[in-house]
Amino acid sequence: MNFLTLCKTLARESGASSSTLTTVSGATGENLRFIEWVRQANRDVQSLWANWKFNFAQASDTTSVGVSVNSAPSDLESWDRLRFKIDGEAVPSIDYAEWSDFGAVSIGKPSMVVVMPDNGLMFSPTPDDIYAVTGDYYKRPQDLTDNEDIPRIPETYHDVIWLYALVNYAYYEAADEVLQRAKDRLMERLPRLEASQLPMAHNHAWSNPGFVVEVS
Repeated sequence: MNFLTLCKTLARESGASSSTLTTVSGATGENLRFIEWVRQANRDVQSLWANWKFNFAQASDTTSVGVSVNSAPSDLESWDRLRFKIDGEAVPSIDYAEWSDFGAVSIGKPSMVVVMPDNGLMFSPTPDDIYAVTGDYYKRPQDLTDNEDIPRIPETYHDVIWLYALVNYAYYEAADEVLQRAKDRLMERLPRLEASQLPMAHNHAWSNPGFVVEVS
Protein backbone atom coordinates (compact mmCIF):
# COMPACT_ATOMS: atom_id res chain seq x y z
CA MET A 1 0.00 0.00 0.00
CA ASN A 2 1.14 3.54 -0.63
CA PHE A 3 0.62 6.40 1.80
CA LEU A 4 -2.66 7.55 0.26
CA THR A 5 -4.09 4.02 0.21
CA LEU A 6 -3.21 3.54 3.87
CA CYS A 7 -5.00 6.79 4.73
CA LYS A 8 -8.09 5.81 2.74
CA THR A 9 -8.08 2.37 4.39
CA LEU A 10 -7.96 3.99 7.83
CA ALA A 11 -10.88 6.26 6.90
CA ARG A 12 -12.91 3.30 5.67
CA GLU A 13 -12.15 1.08 8.67
CA SER A 14 -13.04 3.91 11.06
CA GLY A 15 -16.51 4.03 9.56
CA ALA A 16 -16.01 7.45 8.02
CA SER A 17 -16.41 8.16 4.32
CA SER A 18 -13.15 8.05 2.34
CA SER A 19 -14.65 9.46 -0.87
CA THR A 20 -13.26 12.95 -0.23
CA LEU A 21 -9.74 11.77 0.64
CA THR A 22 -8.02 11.92 -2.73
CA THR A 23 -4.58 13.28 -1.79
CA VAL A 24 -2.37 13.72 1.27
CA SER A 25 -1.52 17.25 0.14
CA GLY A 26 -3.60 20.18 1.36
CA ALA A 27 -6.09 18.09 3.34
CA THR A 28 -8.04 19.67 6.21
CA GLY A 29 -10.31 18.60 9.03
CA GLU A 30 -10.94 14.90 9.54
CA ASN A 31 -9.00 13.92 6.41
CA LEU A 32 -5.93 15.68 7.78
CA ARG A 33 -6.29 13.78 11.03
CA PHE A 34 -6.41 10.46 9.13
CA ILE A 35 -3.24 11.43 7.28
CA GLU A 36 -1.40 12.44 10.45
CA TRP A 37 -2.50 9.30 12.28
CA VAL A 38 -1.10 7.11 9.49
CA ARG A 39 2.11 9.14 9.24
CA GLN A 40 2.68 8.86 12.99
CA ALA A 41 1.69 5.20 13.11
CA ASN A 42 4.31 4.37 10.47
CA ARG A 43 6.96 6.11 12.59
CA ASP A 44 5.74 4.54 15.83
CA VAL A 45 5.84 0.98 14.47
CA GLN A 46 9.35 1.53 13.11
CA SER A 47 10.41 2.91 16.49
CA LEU A 48 9.18 -0.12 18.45
CA TRP A 49 12.50 -1.87 17.81
CA ALA A 50 15.91 -0.46 16.86
CA ASN A 51 16.92 -3.53 14.85
CA TRP A 52 14.04 -4.21 12.47
CA LYS A 53 15.35 -6.08 9.44
CA PHE A 54 13.58 -3.69 7.08
CA ASN A 55 15.69 -0.83 8.46
CA PHE A 56 19.00 -2.68 8.05
CA ALA A 57 21.71 -1.16 5.86
CA GLN A 58 25.44 -1.44 5.26
CA ALA A 59 27.90 1.44 5.09
CA SER A 60 31.05 1.40 2.95
CA ASP A 61 33.65 4.15 3.17
CA THR A 62 37.40 4.72 3.10
CA THR A 63 39.75 6.41 5.49
CA SER A 64 41.89 9.40 4.58
CA VAL A 65 45.54 9.75 5.52
CA GLY A 66 45.86 11.72 8.74
CA VAL A 67 42.09 12.11 9.20
CA SER A 68 40.80 10.38 12.32
CA VAL A 69 37.00 10.85 11.97
CA ASN A 70 34.53 9.95 9.21
CA SER A 71 30.95 11.24 9.26
CA ALA A 72 27.97 8.93 9.73
CA PRO A 73 25.54 7.96 6.92
CA SER A 74 22.82 10.59 6.57
CA ASP A 75 20.01 8.09 7.30
CA LEU A 76 21.66 6.37 10.27
CA GLU A 77 19.75 5.74 13.49
CA SER A 78 22.17 3.35 15.24
CA TRP A 79 25.28 1.31 14.46
CA ASP A 80 25.60 -2.42 15.01
CA ARG A 81 28.66 -2.09 17.25
CA LEU A 82 29.81 -5.67 16.56
CA ARG A 83 30.06 -5.37 12.76
CA PHE A 84 32.87 -2.95 11.93
CA LYS A 85 35.64 -4.05 9.58
CA ILE A 86 38.84 -2.39 8.38
CA ASP A 87 40.09 -3.83 5.08
CA GLY A 88 37.87 -6.85 5.66
CA GLU A 89 39.13 -7.57 9.17
CA ALA A 90 36.77 -7.28 12.13
CA VAL A 91 37.78 -4.60 14.63
CA PRO A 92 36.35 -3.80 18.07
CA SER A 93 34.37 -0.65 18.75
CA ILE A 94 33.71 1.41 21.86
CA ASP A 95 31.63 4.43 22.70
CA TYR A 96 33.38 7.80 22.80
CA ALA A 97 32.52 8.15 26.50
CA GLU A 98 34.58 5.01 27.20
CA TRP A 99 37.55 5.99 25.05
CA SER A 100 40.85 7.57 26.09
CA ASP A 101 43.88 8.06 23.85
CA PHE A 102 46.25 8.00 26.83
CA GLY A 103 48.41 10.81 25.51
CA ALA A 104 49.86 11.40 22.05
CA VAL A 105 47.79 10.37 19.03
CA SER A 106 49.44 7.47 17.22
CA ILE A 107 49.51 6.91 13.44
CA GLY A 108 49.02 3.56 11.75
CA LYS A 109 46.45 1.11 10.49
CA PRO A 110 43.31 1.52 12.63
CA SER A 111 42.64 -1.34 15.01
CA MET A 112 39.66 0.17 16.81
CA VAL A 113 36.56 2.20 15.96
CA VAL A 114 35.28 4.82 18.39
CA VAL A 115 31.63 5.80 17.93
CA MET A 116 31.36 9.55 18.44
CA PRO A 117 28.38 11.32 20.10
CA ASP A 118 27.05 12.30 16.65
CA ASN A 119 27.55 8.69 15.42
CA GLY A 120 30.58 9.59 13.33
CA LEU A 121 33.46 7.11 13.47
CA MET A 122 36.86 7.88 14.96
CA PHE A 123 39.69 5.54 13.98
CA SER A 124 42.45 4.60 16.37
CA PRO A 125 45.28 4.84 15.48
CA THR A 126 44.76 7.73 13.07
CA PRO A 127 44.99 6.23 9.54
CA ASP A 128 48.39 6.31 7.85
CA ASP A 129 46.90 5.12 4.53
CA ILE A 130 43.62 4.61 2.70
CA TYR A 131 41.69 1.69 4.20
CA ALA A 132 38.27 0.27 3.37
CA VAL A 133 35.77 0.68 6.21
CA THR A 134 32.48 -1.23 6.43
CA GLY A 135 29.80 -1.34 9.06
CA ASP A 136 26.24 -2.51 9.56
CA TYR A 137 23.62 -0.07 10.79
CA TYR A 138 19.91 0.57 11.11
CA LYS A 139 18.18 3.48 9.41
CA ARG A 140 16.20 6.13 11.23
CA PRO A 141 12.40 5.87 10.92
CA GLN A 142 11.06 6.77 7.50
CA ASP A 143 8.62 9.64 7.02
CA LEU A 144 5.71 9.33 4.60
CA THR A 145 5.03 12.58 2.77
CA ASP A 146 3.68 11.96 -0.78
CA ASN A 147 0.72 9.99 -2.08
CA GLU A 148 2.90 7.30 -3.67
CA ASP A 149 5.36 6.84 -0.78
CA ILE A 150 5.67 3.16 0.17
CA PRO A 151 6.48 2.23 3.78
CA ARG A 152 9.67 0.22 4.38
CA ILE A 153 7.63 -2.21 6.43
CA PRO A 154 6.99 -5.25 4.17
CA GLU A 155 3.72 -4.96 2.28
CA THR A 156 2.34 -8.14 3.85
CA TYR A 157 2.26 -6.27 7.15
CA HIS A 158 1.08 -2.84 6.01
CA ASP A 159 -2.17 -3.50 7.86
CA VAL A 160 -0.18 -3.10 11.10
CA ILE A 161 0.25 0.58 10.19
CA TRP A 162 -3.41 1.41 9.65
CA LEU A 163 -4.43 -0.76 12.63
CA TYR A 164 -2.00 1.18 14.81
CA ALA A 165 -3.48 4.39 13.44
CA LEU A 166 -7.01 3.08 14.00
CA VAL A 167 -6.26 2.61 17.71
CA ASN A 168 -5.26 6.29 17.95
CA TYR A 169 -8.37 7.31 16.00
CA ALA A 170 -10.58 5.31 18.37
CA TYR A 171 -8.99 6.89 21.44
CA TYR A 172 -9.51 10.34 19.93
CA GLU A 173 -13.16 9.65 19.10
CA ALA A 174 -13.82 7.65 22.30
CA ALA A 175 -15.07 4.88 20.02
CA ASP A 176 -14.84 1.90 22.35
CA GLU A 177 -16.12 -0.72 19.90
CA VAL A 178 -13.66 0.39 17.19
CA LEU A 179 -10.87 0.55 19.78
CA GLN A 180 -11.39 -3.03 20.95
CA ARG A 181 -11.64 -4.35 17.41
CA ALA A 182 -8.46 -2.53 16.36
CA LYS A 183 -6.48 -3.61 19.43
CA ASP A 184 -7.53 -7.25 19.08
CA ARG A 185 -6.51 -7.36 15.44
CA LEU A 186 -3.29 -5.45 16.06
CA MET A 187 -2.27 -7.92 18.77
CA GLU A 188 -2.65 -10.68 16.19
CA ARG A 189 -0.74 -8.94 13.40
CA LEU A 190 2.07 -7.14 15.25
CA PRO A 191 3.63 -10.38 16.58
CA ARG A 192 3.62 -11.69 13.00
CA LEU A 193 5.56 -8.65 11.86
CA GLU A 194 7.99 -9.08 14.75
CA ALA A 195 8.49 -12.77 13.96
CA SER A 196 9.25 -11.88 10.34
CA GLN A 197 11.39 -8.80 10.83
CA LEU A 198 13.33 -9.17 14.10
CA PRO A 199 16.63 -11.11 14.22
CA MET A 200 16.35 -14.59 15.74
CA ALA A 201 12.55 -14.29 16.01
CA HIS A 202 11.55 -16.27 12.92
CA ASN A 203 10.45 -19.35 14.92
CA HIS A 204 8.01 -17.39 17.09
CA ALA A 205 5.22 -17.78 14.54
CA TRP A 206 5.83 -21.47 13.88
CA SER A 207 3.59 -24.18 15.20
CA ASN A 208 5.02 -26.80 17.55
CA PRO A 209 4.86 -30.24 15.87
CA GLY A 210 4.60 -31.88 19.30
CA PHE A 211 1.58 -29.85 20.33
CA VAL A 212 -1.83 -31.06 19.23
CA VAL A 213 -5.09 -29.31 20.07
CA GLU A 214 -7.80 -31.81 20.87
CA VAL A 215 -11.35 -30.79 20.09
CA SER A 216 -14.02 -32.52 22.14
